[in-house]
Amino acid sequence: DPGSLSLVFENGTNFVTQWRDTRTNGVTAFAAADAPRPFLRENFQNGLPVVDFGSFHYPGLNIMGYGGYLNWSESCTGIREGFMVFSDTPDTAAIPSNVNSSFLLGHNSLYGFHRGFEGALLIDPYASANLRNGSWNVDGQTVSFSHQLAAGFHLISFATTGPVTASRFARDRQSSAGGQRLAEVLIYTNVLSAGFRQGMQSHLLGKWKNQARSFAQVRATGGSMITLAAGVMDIALLEGSGAVKASRIAVDLLSPGDVAGQVGALSVTGDLDFNDGAVVTIDCIPPACDSIDVDGMLSIMGGGTFVFSGSVGTGIPEPVAVFTFDTVTGAENLKNWSVMGEVTAHYVVKPRIVGNQLMLIFLPKGTVILIR
Repeated sequence: DPGSLSLVFENGTNFVTQWRDTRTNGVTAFAAADAPRPFLRENFQNGLPVVDFGSFHYPGLNIMGYGGYLNWSESCTGIREGFMVFSDTPDTAAIPSNVNSSFLLGHNSLYGFHRGFEGALLIDPYASANLRNGSWNVDGQTVSFSHQLAAGFHLISFATTGPVTASRFARDRQSSAGGQRLAEVLIYTNVLSAGFRQGMQSHLLGKWKNQARSFAQVRATGGSMITLAAGVMDIALLEGSGAVKASRIAVDLLSPGDVAGQVGALSVTGDLDFNDGAVVTIDCIPPACDSIDVDGMLSIMGGGTFVFSGSVGTGIPEPVAVFTFDTVTGAENLKNWSVMGEVTAHYVVKPRIVGNQLMLIFLPKGTVILIR
């Protein structure tokens, strides 16, 4: 990504002179002498910087744009899979419909990544058959090689049926240059597992497009701290007595504590969302009950269920503080939450927001006789 750039600041612009491979193996993409250099755009996509190669330049067809590009220090002849956070530049929307867009990857003499018309990823028969016959995915969805990109950034991933060659960013032979923006590029010369591929797509969609990354389970045991990457984490089951840190977590099932039937306290640093239909399990051994501390905003997105296990003692129980938080949204949705458990045989249990806490209030069932 643009964290490994060499820059030259001129006339208010950070021009890119070199983009280094983050594996520190000496491979670089570099600006040719006296050629238009791409430039850095700070805080551009999901709050992160991107490299802009400027407007599309195709002088043979009288399209006279900026045309920045970078050559690679080594040609890569064995490309098998790739992930690109890519955008055509806005000016390409106005190029003639019979002119191809900027190649995803270029070469000084080959045209395996030959784009199609009106934003198509590839064109038949010019693009490499190993690419056309491979698999393509845009923003997490399977597409054909002729899929037309809409405006803006997209996560493009591909898996070839055989090796493909590239040696530059944003330049096709001596024909065209520029016309694209890049946020991150990962190139693999080996075939990836389906699990790795899905995980990488999830990571990049969260990082660059703020799309939720999905986890079946996250367990933070007592004394542990789990730090998740930036973006939204969509977690089916969040449990434990430890601490979890993330920008934002959306949960379906929340269960504080390390062992069922024992009381625990879970700490969340960041915003916590209850998905519609969420379930929260609470164990209670008077005078202690499970609790969740949210150092951020608690969002109640719809209805849900509290599953209450254990005793609340005798007499009229004190309210139980299940959550503490900095701020809360969707409090009006608590009317759509229900409470399950043996405690409901004797009490009507109501969730309520009291200050910066979400509490369970216990109201005795039956007839109450007051004697003075």
